[in-house]
Amino acid sequence: MLSINFSILFISILAGVVGFIIFKPSHRWIVLLFISLLFYSLTLGYQVIIALVFAAVVYIGSHHINKISLNHNLAKTVTAWYVLLCLIPLLGSKLSSIIPINTNWNDSSIVIEYSYFNSLTPTFLCFSYFTFNGIGYLIDIRKRYVKPEPNFLRILLYIIFFPILLSGPLLRSSQLLGQFKGELFLSYRNFSYGFRLFLWGVFKNFVLGQQFYIYMKTIEKSDASGFLILLQGLSFFFYLYFTFSSYVDIFTGISRIFNIQLVRNFGNRVYASTSRKKFWSEWHITLNNWFRDYFFFAIAKKVRSKLGLNIAMLITFLLIGLWHGISFQFAIWGLLNGLWVITEERLLPYFNFISPRVKNVLGLFYHLIFASFLAIIFSSKLPLLTYSKLFSPTTCNSVTLYWLFKHGLIIFLLFAPFDWISRKMGAHNFDVYLDTLSFSKRWFIYIFLAIGISAFTTFWSINNYYFKF
Repeated sequence: MLSINFSILFISILAGVVGFIIFKPSHRWIVLLFISLLFYSLTLGYQVIIALVFAAVVYIGSHHINKISLNHNLAKTVTAWYVLLCLIPLLGSKLSSIIPINTNWNDSSIVIEYSYFNSLTPTFLCFSYFTFNGIGYLIDIRKRYVKPEPNFLRILLYIIFFPILLSGPLLRSSQLLGQFKGELFLSYRNFSYGFRLFLWGVFKNFVLGQQFYIYMKTIEKSDASGFLILLQGLSFFFYLYFTFSSYVDIFTGISRIFNIQLVRNFGNRVYASTSRKKFWSEWHITLNNWFRDYFFFAIAKKVRSKLGLNIAMLITFLLIGLWHGISFQFAIWGLLNGLWVITEERLLPYFNFISPRVKNVLGLFYHLIFASFLAIIFSSKLPLLTYSKLFSPTTCNSVTLYWLFKHGLIIFLLFAPFDWISRKMGAHNFDVYLDTLSFSKRWFIYIFLAIGISAFTTFWSINNYYFKF
């Protein structure tokens, strides 16, 4: 899996800071473009050419669509063609994951090897995100929500701005292009807020994310079965949250250093959701909003029945599933999520007689159990085999069981203070929350995070499971 080395990150940030000092404010957006190209080149090499070509297609398409925007039908047709053109590389990368690369003929069987991470995959590891940004921009032009940007280099910066390049969050052109044209500056406050988010994200990624990953892999590689397989799914659920949300925190902090504000992509304590609907409202918010605005609303406005809306929701969740990979595995995962939300909406009103406090506690356990069950489909290479182990009697050798108990206790001791801080944060980001604390409390948290990072980090690079999507 792709990871981001700290040296590349440090070089990019340092180049940006030096550039901001040298260049006057009106030219600092060019510095951001340079460090974005530098970061992309150091991370993925010559494949930066793909971004340049893609940006050119979006730039040309935006001006073409704007010229014919008054002709509604023609504009829709032309936009559809540009959208398809933008999707070709992304669809190619997704389809390449299911094309057999080697077929071995045996006497009585055929063994076909599939390359999920073949040589093409790194080219498109980040392509989903700027593909969606580009398509959203073209649709907004067609709907006349925004006017086309006259400067190609600013469009290129919007497409490859390095803090959102590999894994989001997705930002609309109206949210980002205006900031590039605004006042870009360095300040003590921006450095302070940026460093706070960076430290918070590193702790989530290097400490909690890695610990849950090790825990999950230990169960996966052992002879465990029964209840412990559900614990494997739960570990993946938390691992996914900590690596993904930490990436957003880290790069939101880096953006803040340069006075660029990114939109919120995760709710605090989304792992403690009491329903699937609430979970999806706070998980990868920008991607879900993209599918809602550009797909679900487009088909939902044409239906008038509840059944039609449910079908539209199922199709939307199916597409979200297939976005992760074109396979039956992800298609089933997407459909099950849609069915879960629809079923929940119908059944939850029958439980209104339960007090809110009890309902929240029961909802928390209910969601964690079913989310762990569903995580097996998402994470397992052989989900049917994993489910067969889940429904077998609980077994595990004593050495592995002792290690799981011991390591689980360590995770709990690290997770408990993190969760306490997250609870106190409420709806605020970590950087803003620290402003509400006294100097001594603020530095106590800094020291706790720093000690945790130095004591429990195993891999000194930023990993995010979602890089592969």
